[in-house]
Amino acid sequence: MIGAAIAKTGWRSARSIVAVAALAVVTLSYDGATASGYYVVPKGSEDAKALAAEATAYKDAVQNVPELSFLFCTIDLGTDPKNSNDVVFYVEDLPFPFGDDPQLAEVSEPGGSIIPAAMNGYAAVVGTDYPSKATPQHSGGAFRWTLKGGLAFLGSLPGGTFNDFPSSTAIGISDNSAVVVGTSGLTTTDGTLTQHAFRWTAALGMTDLGSLNGADGQSQATATDAAGDVVIGQSNGVSFRWNLTEPHTGKGKMVALGTLGGTATATAISADGKTIVGAATVGGETHLVEWKKDQKIPRDLGTMTGENFFSPTAVSANGAVIVGTALNGNTRNFYVPPSGPNIAANSVAFRWTQATGMQNLNTLMKEAGVSLHDNTLLTATTISPDGAFIGGTQVKKGAPTETLTGASLVRYMDGAVMTAKAASRLMQKYQ
Repeated sequence: MIGAAIAKTGWRSARSIVAVAALAVVTLSYDGATASGYYVVPKGSEDAKALAAEATAYKDAVQNVPELSFLFCTIDLGTDPKNSNDVVFYVEDLPFPFGDDPQLAEVSEPGGSIIPAAMNGYAAVVGTDYPSKATPQHSGGAFRWTLKGGLAFLGSLPGGTFNDFPSSTAIGISDNSAVVVGTSGLTTTDGTLTQHAFRWTAALGMTDLGSLNGADGQSQATATDAAGDVVIGQSNGVSFRWNLTEPHTGKGKMVALGTLGGTATATAISADGKTIVGAATVGGETHLVEWKKDQKIPRDLGTMTGENFFSPTAVSANGAVIVGTALNGNTRNFYVPPSGPNIAANSVAFRWTQATGMQNLNTLMKEAGVSLHDNTLLTATTISPDGAFIGGTQVKKGAPTETLTGASLVRYMDGAVMTAKAASRLMQKYQ
């Protein structure tokens, strides 16, 4: 079951509710005034009891959960005229959204589970449904959920339904909610089973983006720009950029992205579609890289002192600020996020700009005189279009392995950050 709470509320301390540590910040408005994300609530936990006691409207959405409940929420953080570095919220003091009339969407069936993957600024959500059995209400596979339209299952590419379930996953959504991208299984003309990246719209349905190796090759989508017209991902071990060329048919062109002599993985794209970021190997080391529009060979953005692995996960709307996660070597210790893979305990969030290079975000905040309240910023997973607000995960310093991570939202200002007016003008193009 997913409960979707779309409420414009002020800040509310949630120290009494343990579940707030499982908030995941998924997307941010251009000015940082709104954060959208979800809470994960285990059935029968103290979190669920606290929710049920706090608001009657959530009672069914918590009491009848087969395994986990995702409470999607849009949190009004308010506006702050100060353009200063600060912590917007941290583990012990997260805003919790309770409106007078919260709207819930119960979208999974008992025994099943549903995994959100992305959310845009209008609280439209995409992800993958895993029902225990296929029903007309829960066919499984890639889905899109919107506040007005509710749940829509997107199906699969031809021959991509196995054991009655569509083998599709949705991973990205356009800013206006009209375009969804992801990956689907399919059967080729000679009966071969493979998977291809797709682009979905209500008018055209699911369009096969192909692969760099023809119909029998493989491809997986990783992200899309704000318009949904540029898709990035991997095809047979090579990163690609796909550009929409025929809007009326949904057809486009996939091109390979180059490397620095080793391997390269494209992981994020700017809202304007002009900057793709990723990681590439150089002489056995991992370097941060970027591909500008129509550029095949990446530009080497360097490394960070003391770290040897980098995973960029988000970039500001104009490509000026890149954030992600860095770590040094392997570790058997890990922390547990609300969803997705575990996080290595030696991970740190990083921030890159042309002027500063790659920097540990924890260090940047400390040098700016900002207290992180004894927390460590583990990952940076999202950034506001203007580049000022950075969301991610964090834990208390010295927390034992397997600790559930909490959400973090910090603001860091420098010359790379766009003005709110400029960011607004850019993002209005895609609404």
